[in-house]
Amino acid sequence: MARSGTVLGHYLVAVQRFVIQLDLPEDAARFGDMAESALDGDGTALVAFLHAARRCLSAYDAPEDVWEWHERALAIVIDLLADGAMVDRIDADLLQGLRLGYGSAGGVPTAC
Repeated sequence: MARSGTVLGHYLVAVQRFVIQLDLPEDAARFGDMAESALDGDGTALVAFLHAARRCLSAYDAPEDVWEWHERALAIVIDLLADGAMVDRIDADLLQGLRLGYGSAGGVPTAC
């Protein structure tokens, strides 16, 4: 679970960096809020982040490396949901990996 969380943490940072590069401050703030909620353990925020990211990546023609992070994250979340996990709260082991991955990828949560 921790390994999956690490991938998810890197994904959050990859998407946030992409959005910041687009110079869209309102979107950057929205993705930041969703990431912070996910880092606080909110599973629905992580699902919302995935959904919003897919739309943003499509609309702004994201590079392949960001799409690869998205596909990896999507596969993890689908597997977790299919197994009945993470609907509301993120599992403690997954959350630990998520926070570790986010930090190691250079993400700086403002409230966590």
